[in-house]
Amino acid sequence: MPSSHIPEVPSRELPEPGSDGPPALPLIDGAWSQDEWAILDIPGRRLRMSSGVCAVVDCLSPRFDGSEEVSLCHGHYWRWKRDDEPSIAKWAARPHRPVMKKNLPLSVRSVKFSDLPPAAAEEIRYVFGFKLTNGDWTPTPALRQCLELLFELVLTKGAWSFTDRRFEDWILFARQLYRGADVTFERSIAPYLRTFFSTLNRGLISDPWAENVWLWKGMFDRVMGAGAYASQPNINWSRIEQDWLREPLKAYARQCLQGSTRTWATIHTWSDSFFRLSGHLSLIRLTEPEQLTRKVFLGFLEEQRARYGDTGNMRQRINTTAHVLMNLKLEEFQPRLASEIYLRSGENPAIRIRNPRPWPKDTITQIESRILDSDRVDPQIRLMLRFCRWAGPRVSELVSLPIDSLVENGKGGYWVEYWMPKVSRFRRFPIVPELGRDLAAEALAVRAQFGSATTLLFPSLGRSNLSAGIARPWSAAGFRTRVQSLFTENGILSSAITGELISGADIHRFRHNIGTELLNAGWTQQQVMEFLGHVSPTMTAAYAKILDETLNRKADEFHRMVQADRAAAGISHTDPRVERLREMLTAVLPAGYCALPASKTCVVRENPCLTCSFHVPGDGEFDASRSTYRAQLERRIAEAAASGHHAIEEINTRILSALDGSGTQSTGAVHE
Repeated sequence: MPSSHIPEVPSRELPEPGSDGPPALPLIDGAWSQDEWAILDIPGRRLRMSSGVCAVVDCLSPRFDGSEEVSLCHGHYWRWKRDDEPSIAKWAARPHRPVMKKNLPLSVRSVKFSDLPPAAAEEIRYVFGFKLTNGDWTPTPALRQCLELLFELVLTKGAWSFTDRRFEDWILFARQLYRGADVTFERSIAPYLRTFFSTLNRGLISDPWAENVWLWKGMFDRVMGAGAYASQPNINWSRIEQDWLREPLKAYARQCLQGSTRTWATIHTWSDSFFRLSGHLSLIRLTEPEQLTRKVFLGFLEEQRARYGDTGNMRQRINTTAHVLMNLKLEEFQPRLASEIYLRSGENPAIRIRNPRPWPKDTITQIESRILDSDRVDPQIRLMLRFCRWAGPRVSELVSLPIDSLVENGKGGYWVEYWMPKVSRFRRFPIVPELGRDLAAEALAVRAQFGSATTLLFPSLGRSNLSAGIARPWSAAGFRTRVQSLFTENGILSSAITGELISGADIHRFRHNIGTELLNAGWTQQQVMEFLGHVSPTMTAAYAKILDETLNRKADEFHRMVQADRAAAGISHTDPRVERLREMLTAVLPAGYCALPASKTCVVRENPCLTCSFHVPGDGEFDASRSTYRAQLERRIAEAAASGHHAIEEINTRILSALDGSGTQSTGAVHE
């Protein structure tokens, strides 16, 4: 982490004679209170993902993570390498001599906290206990060297606490004391030192609400009671220059967060919006809240439009700023503001245009063949994308899907049920048995790795700590980036159908596909609404894109249904309703145009157009078709007369008469 991201560590004063000393840090329960910590240099590497013991029979040594596929201790791992890497299962089943632990007593060292001043000892205990307990750190060789280096720094500089100097000075002193190469220090030791001081800073801050930078990790995640390893951006209030605007806004934001009326993401949006307002106020040299009038705010709106364009996001940001200013005035967080209303109702409307974009058909085919059906893709990523393809969850819901969200229905099938924070409701839907079995197998594997208390179905192996048994979710951005790389590796870059560029980061398009495909498969909007977990039909309608072929299919289904009903009733001649429906699917009538006003309804007769006063025959362009139609009618009349079907003969005779006289009809008459 760059040094510019590490806040200044608050100072801790030396204790007065007879006092209790500086404020105590919240130490973690466990082995951190011991006066002496043993440092054991275990052969090999112990990484965050290491777990288990050696696979060799009767060997209980810890696993060496030289390779993810090889579960051997350090000694047996190198014996296996010297044997030309045979089948690990067969090799581990054979008897092997125990690995001799040479010079083990010489590799054990210790550090004694009684040698340090109480404040410095407490700071080391707190940071190491917090980071190791949470699984952020694993006792690697670099971390053990960092611990010894911190002891040496305090003893060499004679410091009472690590707050005596700036963290930049401590890192400079550590670089001077380190006995290895500079490149090793920068890569291995310096990151631990920077994290040490940033964690210490968070622990020493007594009132995080009073800070100008609200730090999420290690501070507000605990204040807000957030879930395990929830990720949120920091909020930097110091960018708002006017203290008469910054401090009331912080107080109002605190009230909203404590009362759970606003989310952390919304407060972050407020911070960005008021940062822009603060810059405008500085530009026009406005120094007092009484000067912030409605006229000044409209000038700010004009300036933002000129700079960023009249976009929906800009309008929403301005409206949010005006609404918060109104609340600051009305709720007396800043009663000196000049106005209660900065934007009236209807001013600066932010119209939200929904533009669903399902994946094109050729892209879906590529995703299914190159990723979902490929054994070369990481099994967890592939299973997560299969779940997206079937269920269409939001990315935030996918990465935090609970491990107990999969429920058997008692008939060999499965349901999925989980909470949707965006709409504050549960979503429950069935899934296909094959996908359900794969999800159940994934749940068993995750519990075997992290223990029965694990709550995540798809933990991120890169962020989790197997050795500490701590499972952490993917971040939404991290999962998008991984899928985008997967699309690039498999050549899914553009669509031949639409010509658009394809980005794997657009995972939400799976949800658009689900809504569109279900509606075009005959599902009602209410059914799709329940399946996707929408709270209103408006949300479902935004996903609906009825295709032309769907309309044609529905018309054909209606035609077949009516024909089947008439055949069952013993009626053989054509139903005029079906013929009228077929006529409506054409743009031009066989022998002219229809001029019926939109406010009137067409009356169905034997021939709905040729006997209609709104039928316009055209100006000679239909003569050829009229001649062909006349010949067909004459043939039908002759066939009906020969077979004795007098009703059909009479109907077609009237149609022929109407056809011969259609050229003289006029428009504008009322329907018969």
